[in-house]
Amino acid sequence: MPIETARQIAWRRLDEPGFELFDFVQYRGGFLARGTVVTAADGGAAIVHEWRLDPRWRTESVTVRSTRDDGALTLERTEGGWKVDGNARPDLDGAAEPDLSLSPFCNTIAVARLSGFPDAAVEFDVAYIDGARMEVQLSRQRYERLGPRVVRYIDLGRCEGFEADLYLSEDDLVDRYGTLFARVQIEQIAGVAKRE
Repeated sequence: MPIETARQIAWRRLDEPGFELFDFVQYRGGFLARGTVVTAADGGAAIVHEWRLDPRWRTESVTVRSTRDDGALTLERTEGGWKVDGNARPDLDGAAEPDLSLSPFCNTIAVARLSGFPDAAVEFDVAYIDGARMEVQLSRQRYERLGPRVVRYIDLGRCEGFEADLYLSEDDLVDRYGTLFARVQIEQIAGVAKRE
């Protein structure tokens, strides 16, 4: 699998102590991504999520593992629909993509649907992964482009009423996610870890 590009980025939580280190690799057959989220919420935990995407940014599979109670799940797109831990989940039929509650990376996948449409808005169902509870359910979301590098996210499902403006970098990854996440230099995360 020849690698074409590889990047490592970091996000810091703004509303509570926590951060994410994220590795993103592009290769000829698509993308591989791996994030490690460290959160102090609910007693603290580390959550690792690994993604395999095709060249069109469609998720093929995502695996989420948590140090809390050794929780884990795998969500996989198949010709017959979505499977969770190998079991068919017809209740997720119609979900365009997964969305993991703990990482702004998922918004990058959704924003890719707006590519080429400067004033577009899209609305679709997602397979919402609650990373704290290791549960998956169908939910609905809307994305509205407000400017070349700003997109508004509106939850119409599980967290109905929640909205956040997403500020994007030149590489279309999230720089800032409302009042929840901000992209930072890796060295800044190391400094936070030393102080806390």
